[in-house]
Amino acid sequence: MANYGAKSPIFAPFQGVEPAAADPTYGAGIIIGKLVSCVVTPNNAEGDLPADNSTAEYLSEITDEDIALETDDLILQNSLILYGAHMRGNDIVFKRGDVAPYGGYAFYHTAMRGGQQVHIGHFFPKVRAARGAKTYNTRGKTIEFGTTSISMKAMFTNTDNIEIESEPFTNESDAYAWCAGKLGIATYYTIDVQAQNKSASKYVDCEGKCFVPAGNTFELLITGYESVSAAYDNGVDKKSAITGGTGTYTLANVAENHDIVVIFGA
Repeated sequence: MANYGAKSPIFAPFQGVEPAAADPTYGAGIIIGKLVSCVVTPNNAEGDLPADNSTAEYLSEITDEDIALETDDLILQNSLILYGAHMRGNDIVFKRGDVAPYGGYAFYHTAMRGGQQVHIGHFFPKVRAARGAKTYNTRGKTIEFGTTSISMKAMFTNTDNIEIESEPFTNESDAYAWCAGKLGIATYYTIDVQAQNKSASKYVDCEGKCFVPAGNTFELLITGYESVSAAYDNGVDKKSAITGGTGTYTLANVAENHDIVVIFGA
């Protein structure tokens, strides 16, 4: 199976204390950012018994999993939720005693299976996040975008679960719904983005279907925004709403589906 198209990393903190003999319940979920990559590495405890100059017994049991997550960005509000950080005025403050909450994490990816495109969800019911490295580059003759690294440790719940993989879904929206449902996101909306006349220097950072929980913010980064000749959101001209300097189109407090079309000029 050929894997590609990892997307929509969702995190939700535990709601209260983890039950002793039941699955955790979760508070309000967030889209962490736009997913660049996600590497899941199981860690195992291993042992063997040598006998008669060979291995007579061998056992390997999973202990936990390391998740290396890379996103396009991490907004301040999401840092508060993921890391247990604090606000001081309009600034975010990371302190020695910050305690990241336990929570659940989910994402989905696309794959080719038997010549057919399918979408598969992944759910980790108990994780804790830690800040990863972030590189800030100066601008030279070319522009190199920095990303945000997030480390997570996946652990067994009190019901002995560490990772759940969904059935293969034909529709992408079903894979997202599976992930959202695991973390208690009952309402979400589809942002369908199209870019016309794009090139290597003129493109959007999220093309196709993106999914946003109700009330969350969606940001579309438009590279080469100076060349945009028209931009429509649900048929309404929104070119003037593209923020100069950053080329960002923002939807705050999303409460409906959106069809966005960005048209670049020649």
